[in-house]
Amino acid sequence: MREQICKLVKLQNIDNEAAKVQVTLAKCNKKLDQLTAKVASIQSQVAIQKEKRDDLARRQRILEAEVVDVKALRKKSQERLMSIKNAREYKALQREIDDSKRKIDEMETQLVEYMEQVEQAEASLGSLDEELAALEDALAQETKSVNKERSHGQKRLGELDGERLSVSQSVEPDLFARYSLVLRSTGGIAVVPVESQVCKGCNMNIPPQIYNELQRGDELKMCPHCERIIYWQQNEQD
Repeated sequence: MREQICKLVKLQNIDNEAAKVQVTLAKCNKKLDQLTAKVASIQSQVAIQKEKRDDLARRQRILEAEVVDVKALRKKSQERLMSIKNAREYKALQREIDDSKRKIDEMETQLVEYMEQVEQAEASLGSLDEELAALEDALAQETKSVNKERSHGQKRLGELDGERLSVSQSVEPDLFARYSLVLRSTGGIAVVPVESQVCKGCNMNIPPQIYNELQRGDELKMCPHCERIIYWQQNEQD
């Protein structure tokens, strides 16, 4: 039985290392996912900002054309004004010219606002483009690093799978079934040592009788508290 328990300990060590590799790979993938999401977010902001800038520029062009039209009409009205003799018509046309002047002033004020907003949008785009370039570079570097880590991790997992199969085939079927059951029910830790009469799985004291039997190593023992498979690990205090 002592030999079988040693094999269970080896099996647990293999499973522990495999779990650590899986955690490392998950962390790498999570970091990559976060960077990818951030890049996508900035790309979305760039698209929105470009749409805003283009819309402002379009409005600016339309307004510029309207200003040209209104100025042309105002010029014609001013030319007509010189030939009008009727005071009433002259006054009406002058009022029309004055109204067009106010309208041109308002439109040119709006044009200035559009130009300022376009400049602001361009500045924001410049900042976003710089941030996006930096993030895309970081993503490329992280992808390269993750792919390397993933390749190494998957290779190691393959090696561990082979080691696990070899060890599990040398464990008695009933004992391996018990190990597998405990492994699932205790979150991946089925075999733990007992040091100085303390179970290292739950940090509870083992009854003296069980502890004495455990040291003999001639039968399988379970922790009465956490129900994990336990084995005696000698230290200086034992």
